[in-house]
Amino acid sequence: LKGYIVKATGDEKYQFSDQTGSMTVDIDDDLWKGKPVSAKTPVTLIGEIDIDYKPMKRVEVDVDQVQF
Repeated sequence: LKGYIVKATGDEKYQFSDQTGSMTVDIDDDLWKGKPVSAKTPVTLIGEIDIDYKPMKRVEVDVDQVQF
């Protein structure tokens, strides 16, 4: 995914946005490598889709790598 981290939503969860829309991403704290990121910092996220169906359907990306 290529886009922007718009805001932190709590416990390693973030709102990611690109030209197609926005979604929740799960990024471990150590993947940031101490780099400051704002809503205007372009990032590339590499990971896998994580879908939970219970209690309700939720789709997010479990990020394995953040590229700046």
